[in-house]
Amino acid sequence: MTNDGVEIGGQMTAKELFQSVRNIDRQMAVKYEQLERLNALATKITPNLSSCGSGGSGGVARSMEDSVAKIIELSEELRAEIEKYYRQSMDAYNVLQQMPDEKQRRCLECYYLLGKSFEQISGEMAYSTVGVKKLRNRALKSADEIMKNPKEYTEVY
Repeated sequence: MTNDGVEIGGQMTAKELFQSVRNIDRQMAVKYEQLERLNALATKITPNLSSCGSGGSGGVARSMEDSVAKIIELSEELRAEIEKYYRQSMDAYNVLQQMPDEKQRRCLECYYLLGKSFEQISGEMAYSTVGVKKLRNRALKSADEIMKNPKEYTEVY
């Protein structure tokens, strides 16, 4: 079991494990984009030099302070997502390393870990989109079998 409560060989299915990795990756991308926007906005906040002596720059200082606080908060959230992603993806890679069929393994890697669409995978693997979906379903069944048998499950990282 990982620190996130993901049970290998337990209740979680292969699809749930791999989908979890894909979802965390998407969440990280959103948070990273938000962080970039906040950083860009924070660098645009500049005090009005003509009001420095009159105490009129308090609003800018407060705005800058709020922006920095939001950046720190979002950075911490992103750091936590990265840690969760790392743990979940290592569990997924452990399962993938034990899969005997290279095509099934590659299909799961492309779809869940690299975030590619079925259309992109079909072009890379010379399968139809329907063929890729069928291959993924077979791969998930194979991964489920690996996860159900804890004797075969070994950490490879």
